[in-house]
Amino acid sequence: MLYSIVLEIKDTQEYLKKKNYNYALYAWFLQMIEKNSPELSEKLHESQQTLFTISPFFKEREENIVKLRITILKDNIYSAFIDTIIKSKKINIDKKEFEITNIIFAQSSKSRYSRIDEIESLEYNGKSELEKITVRFISPTFFKKNKTHIVIPDMGLILKSIVKKYNSIISEEYNIQNIEEIAERIQISYLNIKTKTSNLKKIDLIGFTGRIVLELKNLSLKERKKVYKLFRFAYYSGVGAKTAFGFGQITN
Repeated sequence: MLYSIVLEIKDTQEYLKKKNYNYALYAWFLQMIEKNSPELSEKLHESQQTLFTISPFFKEREENIVKLRITILKDNIYSAFIDTIIKSKKINIDKKEFEITNIIFAQSSKSRYSRIDEIESLEYNGKSELEKITVRFISPTFFKKNKTHIVIPDMGLILKSIVKKYNSIISEEYNIQNIEEIAERIQISYLNIKTKTSNLKKIDLIGFTGRIVLELKNLSLKERKKVYKLFRFAYYSGVGAKTAFGFGQITN
């Protein structure tokens, strides 16, 4: 199963929006896992795979409430985290304690950021010809290429990033060279992005956020379904670098 959950956190003084807590949130997540399974927490810290993503704190319409989106790609990680967080209903950041007022587990009208899927349900089963896909980059996104940070939505880098995560975590289903060739035939028909700086352990990293629309008319239906499945997976895996530290989260 793949999981995307949202925590609603009481923050009457808007303390959590005053600065970035990317690394603090990463450390807090591992602490929650450690309370249930120290061995699993250690494996996650040492793993080369990124099996969870964490957003920065964000606000929507509710007053005195900030939200935190967490995606998890393995059942045992989800079980360990949920078991601990339901018992504690607290989040400790910067030596301050905040109350978790609500946990949104499944897709609802209240939040487009929460959903639970089986791998099989990522497949496209619609009746349309799937001519376009909309992708929203909701936290700063960037890519690493030859020791350079790329901060534009390059289709080759986007799909290659997703495929690497999918092949590593789920199965060796996609051929990188084939996906790169497909990426060359995808056009971005709409682009509304901006760059944003986010701090990680006293280092400023620049990424882009915003919305793009992908035109798939130059792909076969089989190729379109491949691209659709990859972006459905990326809803959980994130895109690009440092996805466990507040970067690269998307919605569809």
